[in-house]
Amino acid sequence: MSIVDETAGRLLRVSPDPVPKLRILRDLLDMPEDSRDVLKARADINSSRWFVALSSEQLEHGGWARFHSMDSTSRNAIATTEFGVQRALEIGLTREDPLLQKTVHYLVRLLDRDLPFPELEENNDRWTTGRDMFVASTLAMIDGRHARIREIASTWIEIARRTFDSGDYRADDELAAHCELTGARTMRDSYLVISNKYALTILGCAQERLPDKIERPLVEWLWSLPGIRYVDVPPGLDPAALDHRRATGWLTTQFLLSRFRTWSVLSKPSMEGLLVRRDDDGLWDFGATTGLRLSERWRRPDNRRIDHTVFVLLLLKAAGL
Repeated sequence: MSIVDETAGRLLRVSPDPVPKLRILRDLLDMPEDSRDVLKARADINSSRWFVALSSEQLEHGGWARFHSMDSTSRNAIATTEFGVQRALEIGLTREDPLLQKTVHYLVRLLDRDLPFPELEENNDRWTTGRDMFVASTLAMIDGRHARIREIASTWIEIARRTFDSGDYRADDELAAHCELTGARTMRDSYLVISNKYALTILGCAQERLPDKIERPLVEWLWSLPGIRYVDVPPGLDPAALDHRRATGWLTTQFLLSRFRTWSVLSKPSMEGLLVRRDDDGLWDFGATTGLRLSERWRRPDNRRIDHTVFVLLLLKAAGL
């Protein structure tokens, strides 16, 4: 029995809350969507604090308050559409759920310019590409195979090809690619640099279209960075150094990079380090993080250990352990 199966089974025996229970049953133990236990866990989620916040604050068009930038004066639990989609997926919703179906329709309308972008638009030559990148990556999180993603992914694949055609990251080649393909001429050190989480989410959904000679140097370069833009935790950080400040960002980075083939090789020492990081009960607890929350009362240490362990097991499963 694998470490994932064995630990997931032990978590079930302590009667976890509906959200972690669903993730354990369906995503760790691979129980079918139509099995009785999974159906009940999914139904129970509808009364969870997380689902109630998502459904009650979702706007008629399918998004939430702002899209990309938070409004510091807002008291909403779901501050942006990006965060709403992230939370919906974390608690176990899928593209088949009505809540996210509504969001997909909204995102496609934004990409098709049927609706205005719900934030002040920037007056520069980066903005059109950046706006579509933010929206498309959010759609890709829900449905990476959506037809509307393919065209945008093709542009980013070509940017990656030109940027790493030499075998290494070349900022000048990246800038030249943007000048020709997107019209951005002032993107150096901006949110369009290919090491940002949005571009990587799009590329991760199309990684099979990246040739090895491009995919490998891209991921090796990303692994060497002090952090993926918008996450900002070193991918190669030793798991022994993970604490409440860095655990969420590090795990987020690993999930993001796990979509690429080369990650399985680069991350092997890190996955082994995670196994060593277990406590005496064979679980994980990174302290009072700002993320990694699934249980209703996530501040309770026992629930926190369940939540953190579920996220780690999902990553270990992605690594084939």
